[in-house]
Amino acid sequence: MLRLALFASLLLAVAGCDSSIPVCPDGELDIDDVVVGTGSEQATASSTVILSYVGRLTNGDEFDRGDNVRFNLQGTVPGFRLGVAGMRPGGRRTITIPPTLAYGPTPRTGIPACSALVFDVQLRDIVS
Repeated sequence: MLRLALFASLLLAVAGCDSSIPVCPDGELDIDDVVVGTGSEQATASSTVILSYVGRLTNGDEFDRGDNVRFNLQGTVPGFRLGVAGMRPGGRRTITIPPTLAYGPTPRTGIPACSALVFDVQLRDIVS
């Protein structure tokens, strides 16, 4: 038993792993269209968009909000980028992002490590 514990410690040391870093649970991106937008143009994962949003943790605590904010989706977490892709102007969605597609084990201001994020998003316009 002691050998196994020593071996595990050695593997972590050799691999450069820090056992204090939390392991985040897996999950799937959940997209719920509340209102389907109109128009022929759809946002892509690389679009620049104007949107309004509220960001919450799964316990309901709000960590961010914005109204008519211009975003290049490439500068957002992968789950947000994928969640907005396919929307048309005027559309509203609730996007639930698992930790692995959000900030993972890295805490942010108002967002604990390994948090799933919930965004209520309204796409106002697609700029490019």
